[in-house]
Amino acid sequence: IDFDGDTEDIVIPKTIDIDSVPTNVKVIHAYAFANTSSLKNIYIPNTVEVIGEGAFYWAENLRTVTFEENSMLSEIGYEAFIYCENLESIFIPASVTEIGEYAFSDNYRLKEVIFEEGINLLYIPARMFAYGESLEEVIIPASVIEIGEGAFDGCTRLRTVVFEEGSLLAVIQDYAFNSIYALTEIQIPETVTSIGEY
Repeated sequence: IDFDGDTEDIVIPKTIDIDSVPTNVKVIHAYAFANTSSLKNIYIPNTVEVIGEGAFYWAENLRTVTFEENSMLSEIGYEAFIYCENLESIFIPASVTEIGEYAFSDNYRLKEVIFEEGINLLYIPARMFAYGESLEEVIIPASVIEIGEGAFDGCTRLRTVVFEEGSLLAVIQDYAFNSIYALTEIQIPETVTSIGEY
């Protein structure tokens, strides 16, 4: 991938030639685009299965992340999109089964989070959306069984939390919804057996 530090738009290719053999691009490696101020838009092909730890760490001007249809993405790593201060919306493909802690933390302008229908994500990890001060609504997939510590801590404008019908949620950890001043009502699924402090 040709990235010189001044590129605003990047389309990650589906294949690259290794020893003259076309090979699918499956991994965006750890810190691949970290600390880039120029990057604004990234297109990720459906061959990518893993976004590594801190891959877009402090890509402060990143605005859009586009996944090709029929994405095979299974894992979004620890702090993968932390401090992407201009990211306003994120779509999480149905193929994702694992997301690392702090994956979208401190994204102050993040207004919209969309989990694709049919996702089988079990855990919303610790601090996943912490300090997402612009986030107003989130729909928690039915597959989620645990919401981690401080997952939505500091999402001060979060007004609506909806749990999908058939929710399997069992555990809400400490501080999961701490400092959410705009939230006036929440209906906890009957499946929940443990709720932490704050």
